[in-house]
Amino acid sequence: MERGNDWLATNELKRAVEKDPSIKNRFNLATGYLRTGRWEQAKHYYETVVVEGGGKTLAAVGVARVPGVGPTFDVGMTAADRLLYIDWLQNRVARGSGAVSAELAATNASTGATNYEVTDSQARALDRQRATQKP
Repeated sequence: MERGNDWLATNELKRAVEKDPSIKNRFNLATGYLRTGRWEQAKHYYETVVVEGGGKTLAAVGVARVPGVGPTFDVGMTAADRLLYIDWLQNRVARGSGAVSAELAATNASTGATNYEVTDSQARALDRQRATQKP
């Protein structure tokens, strides 16, 4: 997912998850929802991969796709980190330092009112609007 078409890419990822609900597809869909401010949907998909994705690695986006070359990340731990980030965004409270388990992070995020979907046409318009607002 490249910056600039987050809304439309998220719709495309949603369709990809419907066809193939792999850890990678669900993680990427959650990231799309996070980038577009739809925190409830992001939390849902991050929660589905936080434990299942623990110990599984994915290649970071934008790097060479040569097996064994380039940066990778642990999907479960990254999902847990993002759940904590969403919790912070929603609550704007200071968190104590220290690590928590992936399972705890999955249950720690609070609810908010950011649960909505957009059509592809609306997504294109939102992406264009965002592009014109960038400095």
